[in-house]
Amino acid sequence: MILGSDYFFAILLLGQITCSLSTLIAQNSIFGFLISGKLTDPLNSNSMLNLQINGTDIDNQLQQFWPEAEFNFDEASDGIKAEEKSDSIFNLFTHTSNDEEIQSIKKQISLPPKSPLRSLHPFIDEHGLVRVGGRLQNSQLRFNSKHPIILPSQHTVSELLIKEQHIAHLHAGPTLLAHVLRQSHWIVGSRKLINKCIRKCLKCNKFKISTTTPQLMGNLPKHRVTLERPFFSCGIDYAGPVLIKCNKGRGTKSTKGYIALFVCLATKAVHIEAAGDLTTNSFIAALRRFSARRGAPLHIYSDNGTNFVGAR
Repeated sequence: MILGSDYFFAILLLGQITCSLSTLIAQNSIFGFLISGKLTDPLNSNSMLNLQINGTDIDNQLQQFWPEAEFNFDEASDGIKAEEKSDSIFNLFTHTSNDEEIQSIKKQISLPPKSPLRSLHPFIDEHGLVRVGGRLQNSQLRFNSKHPIILPSQHTVSELLIKEQHIAHLHAGPTLLAHVLRQSHWIVGSRKLINKCIRKCLKCNKFKISTTTPQLMGNLPKHRVTLERPFFSCGIDYAGPVLIKCNKGRGTKSTKGYIALFVCLATKAVHIEAAGDLTTNSFIAALRRFSARRGAPLHIYSDNGTNFVGAR
């Protein structure tokens, strides 16, 4: 087990010395040169090999073990770019996901009806990556946004990509995370994998509201559970304003009015009356019309509106 392997590439610097006679490689780092490779001669189990490298006589000491190879630090072609590494990784596991589908895409043959890639109209680009087809060829979006890379959900790289974007966007939720990922990658069946990664996130679980002990509701009022005639006990409230026409036909002016809602507490029946304004007199007139139609109620419940309080 190697401790700190996640930060190995962070300590590396430019500079590498190789040996044509053996597989030993010296890689420059912030701690000095790191030597790796296989020794040609097996070492005795009781022997010990020490090598001390200083900045002053590093060339002389290295010449005792292998010849120094030329390394051009200016040419960027000697190394592999980060984009090339990511493309190589995506190319590796997209082509190993389903060989039959990949061959059908290469030959431009229709995919099987049950294939999850059939609706995406996939194609293979010049780098060998499987991308979404779509109809955005003439748009001004970036190429990765128009044709995202198709990734399978049953792969570790897809899960690592979701975790990276989840942390980079401050522990985003499923909807935002899916939108961000589809700007450059299309993970087949991403919804289940995104929810799985969010459920595994420790920070999200710490701030998640616990629903193990739901709040208990109070008892229902007496008039809600008592068998009574409709509107014997009722509640009143206003809705609006709305535009009301007094007559039908053309040229009729509309006036502003309100809707008085009478709700029966026992049966949940609703009676609607029109009110001209929010005054107490207008409410009393609507209450009289309601009582003439449904009968006088014994109990009326309302808020503390001035039109209701003034009618007491």
